[in-house]
Amino acid sequence: RLAKLYLENINSEYTPSHSLWVWLEHLCHQYGLVPEGVPSNFNQGDIRHRVFERTLINSLNKNENVTSVGFNLNAMKRTASNVRERLSIEQWSTINNCIEEFQQDCHKAITFHDFSSSLAIDALKRVSSSLAAITGAQTDRMTRDDGWQLLSIGRHIERLSFLTTVLDSAIQMGLLFNPNNDSSGYMALLNLFDSTITFHAQHQQSREIAPLISLLVLDDENPRSLAWVSKALRARLSKLAGTERNNPDELTLSVASPQEYDLYELSSTDTFGNFTDLRNCLNRVSQSAWHVSDEISARYFNLIHKKDYSVQL
Repeated sequence: RLAKLYLENINSEYTPSHSLWVWLEHLCHQYGLVPEGVPSNFNQGDIRHRVFERTLINSLNKNENVTSVGFNLNAMKRTASNVRERLSIEQWSTINNCIEEFQQDCHKAITFHDFSSSLAIDALKRVSSSLAAITGAQTDRMTRDDGWQLLSIGRHIERLSFLTTVLDSAIQMGLLFNPNNDSSGYMALLNLFDSTITFHAQHQQSREIAPLISLLVLDDENPRSLAWVSKALRARLSKLAGTERNNPDELTLSVASPQEYDLYELSSTDTFGNFTDLRNCLNRVSQSAWHVSDEISARYFNLIHKKDYSVQL
């Protein structure tokens, strides 16, 4: 979704604002879609020399120096092969077909007229549909045992990390406050949260901060909001621990809920113009998610008891 958003914006008939451009390239570096050191398109002056864009397209299916889309698809297949007996024939075929089609599409994108953004975008759209089908099969056709709970927990942890990071970096870079009334940053955030249709249905053409924060952070009926993902993570942890919903264990309680904050506080700035409460909320949610990851590793996958560790040393 991030790679597709970048390519769509840079090839739009409207030139992206400086803040949007910097933000997207920063995220592409941060998430390993493009190696560090690749020069920004925005700073090159001559728009024809799109080194960053060409590198992104060329890296979509690379396995060296980048954590590309192709890299993650292959990691998914390796992991799935370890539990092959748990997967239906259709589910396994969907995984294989997804990877094969993506490899073919990426090959076309880097050989057709040197580098083709339109073909790369098409490749990303197709793989996105395939991934939705794979996730749907996991949701609809697999037994809800401890392994499935851990699979779901992992997805929620990574989603919380990604969404809190992109929103916090957008705030830092002033993406939502363009002096020229450019709404591209606002829409880009909705796109990355996969919440564009929901937002338009509820708020039409509003570009105010409060409705955005309400949908992306506090709305526990939006499956891509921080509140919904946090709630789902707590539910999975409680199920894994075997505790009652009204009597959660300590690990479940450690997941921070954005709904502990007030919308007015989150959408207001302090005396220095900073969204201090919102950024504190994002940081708290993100840190609690990774705390859960560490605790799960220690609780369920650590073969050496802590009390024995010093003896073995």
